[in-house]
Amino acid sequence: THKDQRQLDFEKGYRDLRSKMVMMGLFKSRPAFYVYKCISNQCLWLAAMVMMAVSESTVVHIGAALLMGLFFQQCGWLAHDFLHHQVFQKRKYGDLAGI
Repeated sequence: THKDQRQLDFEKGYRDLRSKMVMMGLFKSRPAFYVYKCISNQCLWLAAMVMMAVSESTVVHIGAALLMGLFFQQCGWLAHDFLHHQVFQKRKYGDLAGI
C-alpha cells in the first residue's frame, strides 16, 4: 500500500520521539518499583484477610471485598508487565512471575 507524505511524516516523528525516550532511559525497568508493587499488593491481600477474620460486620466484609478487588486488579497489571517481559532481562523469569 502507498503511504502519503502526511503518514510518512507522522511515522518519522513517532520513531524520533521513541528514540529520544529510549535515550532518556524511560523504558528501563526499575526493580525496586516492582518489589514495592508486589509487597504493597500483598499488603492489600493481608488487610482484606484480617478484616474478614476479625469482624462479622457486613460493612467490614464489603470493605474487604473492595480491597480484594483492588488486589486482583493490581495483580492483573503486574502480570501484564511480567508477561510482556518488562521487568526481567530473562524471559523465563517474567513468564514465571506472571503466571
